[in-house]
Amino acid sequence: MKVLIPLIVPLLLYGCFGSDDNASTSLSGTVADGYIENATVCFDANGNLSCDDSEPTTTTAADGTYTVTATGSLDGLAVIAVVGPDSKDADDNGQTMAEAGKAGFNFMAPAENPEVVSPLSTLVQFEIISNPDFSLDEAQSVVKETLNIDNDDLNLLEYDFVEAAESGDSFATNIKNVTEVLSSALGDVTSNMENDSAIASLKAGGDAGMKAFQTGIMDMIKETVIPSTVKSDGTLVGDVDNLKAQLKGAFRPGDCGVGDPTCDGAGSLVSGFQTAVTAKKKAVKVAATAGEQTVSDVKALMENGLVIGFPTTDNYYNASDENTEMGEDVGLFVEYHKMGTNGEFFAEKILVESEGSWFDPVESMIGSVEFDDHWTLNPKSGMWAPGDMPYDEGDGGGDHMPIFSKGCMSLPGSFSDKMCFKERDLSGKTIASIMCPDGTSSDDTDDGFCNALDGGSAKFKSGSKGLDLSYSYNFDRYRVYIDPCIFGGSCDDMGFEDDNGPISDINTFKTFYNLEDGIMEYIGNDCNVVFTFNNDKILYADGGSCANKNSISAADGDGVESLNFEIKSIGTSQAKVLITGVPQIYVENNPGDLPVGAKLLFAEVTTNATGIESDTNTSGTGIFDGTFMKAGVSRKMSFDTGEQKIGTYQFLDSITAAMGWDTFPYPTSIYEPPEPFIPGTGGDVEECNIWLGLTDDQRAVETSPDYQCLDYCQSNEGDSTCGDVCALLTDDEDLSSYMCIE
Repeated sequence: MKVLIPLIVPLLLYGCFGSDDNASTSLSGTVADGYIENATVCFDANGNLSCDDSEPTTTTAADGTYTVTATGSLDGLAVIAVVGPDSKDADDNGQTMAEAGKAGFNFMAPAENPEVVSPLSTLVQFEIISNPDFSLDEAQSVVKETLNIDNDDLNLLEYDFVEAAESGDSFATNIKNVTEVLSSALGDVTSNMENDSAIASLKAGGDAGMKAFQTGIMDMIKETVIPSTVKSDGTLVGDVDNLKAQLKGAFRPGDCGVGDPTCDGAGSLVSGFQTAVTAKKKAVKVAATAGEQTVSDVKALMENGLVIGFPTTDNYYNASDENTEMGEDVGLFVEYHKMGTNGEFFAEKILVESEGSWFDPVESMIGSVEFDDHWTLNPKSGMWAPGDMPYDEGDGGGDHMPIFSKGCMSLPGSFSDKMCFKERDLSGKTIASIMCPDGTSSDDTDDGFCNALDGGSAKFKSGSKGLDLSYSYNFDRYRVYIDPCIFGGSCDDMGFEDDNGPISDINTFKTFYNLEDGIMEYIGNDCNVVFTFNNDKILYADGGSCANKNSISAADGDGVESLNFEIKSIGTSQAKVLITGVPQIYVENNPGDLPVGAKLLFAEVTTNATGIESDTNTSGTGIFDGTFMKAGVSRKMSFDTGEQKIGTYQFLDSITAAMGWDTFPYPTSIYEPPEPFIPGTGGDVEECNIWLGLTDDQRAVETSPDYQCLDYCQSNEGDSTCGDVCALLTDDEDLSSYMCIE
């Protein structure tokens, strides 16, 4: 599932250490997984995420404690703890890391609060690096969501989980178990990457390579290891030693001896880990080759113009304006944004590679009317409406110019997304060296793009930048997918149904689908996750496929996950939602679909759709599934990772020129977004009359009236004006949507 980012879219430090660039500050704390002795600790003054010879350095005592002196501002910088082969983890009974068969790693912690340097503080500092506008509190909140730690008052930077676990505290013991697995993962991933000669060379080549190396490791931990090992209740998916053995088997198979009990090369997680680290190593090469990453001047970036692009198989309108399937062809979807004085320049296009030309994408439709297939809840009013952001009727006026701060951009108002950018200057670099870090070859048929660049020396134009984006929301975001066909006469997806048709309330939903009666449903891509309810739990398992569905026969069956759920009433209208954690089977079967920290959602949505309405359900309310993201939870989109790329428009121009494609058709006038369509508000008969007043030639282009006429006719069946509309409509789905036929 591709996620297109809608780009229309405070610092409370734990302690104040002053801003004098020459001031000295004594930093003290403890390095802990178990307490770690003989670790090298430094203040990372230049921000390259390593301890350099010129930086203040010390070593930890037997109890893991340290003191180091920092000079200058601490803002955004870290304390680094290098745990090497001669370091000792108290959990290993006096053995060094090397003697215990462990690989070394780096911890880090925000220099403003380095009291406990651990896997927890490392994750917090990684959020600060990824989101330069984050306060320590905001970064901690995201880490708690990532690890499913349900304790808002816990300070992750000061919590001595080792001491608390030794006292028998069960909460601390679980945290200790999780950090032990994460520490093992840090060492194993580090070792795997260091054994890649190309990465080792880039790492040794300067600060850009070192930072790319360290952030690549943390990306692996957050995006792959944590979702695979930590359950939605914050506990581990298995035994600590078994998970550590699988990590070693996946990332350090060469260190596994015959019959080695500390190594499992055939565990269920191994293959996924190995696939992910191969992709991540490619990303590290891209990042290191692209050069030093800096925080963006987002205002200048938006005034320049940027693009988001990714491969697509979506339909497009061809040169004859016909709805065309991509078929065997290769397509590239590009979204363009530029901030002007009086508004935004915006365009969406699909490039068909065989033609080298750009075409308009086909949007979700009700008949021939475009329609948004994502609905979002306004958490204040409890009102659902189409679109990626909540519809706020009272937010239509005032100054809506973006607010820029420390590499980030947001819009004023109750509901906004915050976008933070970092950039790498690609100007003058060879395109193939950045886009194809593993090289190009005319014999390699797996990558047509890199094949086309083989032997070429095209360079990026001046102003070309590769961008990393981290985005979050200032509100709790409830979002579901609804097929627009519910507004027509026939639809295969009316939401979840019982024997009487579409279910309209959450309580009926959780009662109807139940293990005792053997009634279950499916979510995920191609029905690959099955679920049902069992008293106060929701059960998940591998669903197979839509063509060959699996079922759940028992709550304690193999592969069955039992999760808690919560039913909430949101906003003044008390909209009902049911929220659950994300089962591991969903993560495995739908990789990358959900941001780390998101949850699964089932919601009552009032659609006012004719396909769902009945004598007992006049508002067209249905149950639909989607995702919930707590305010502040961020998602990172990296230039160096995956098929989606974000860059300046010059980046795109460089690619199109090198490939011989047509230049992107940049818009020359300010974009005027369509007025939001809120079904069930009554519509406007005048919009029907406007369409009826068009000539035949004009109606050949505007094949149906707009949303307001559609809403009017759906609410006024038998109206004479709508009858006139029906007489001129030709599309079968339009005829059904406008109530022209049963």
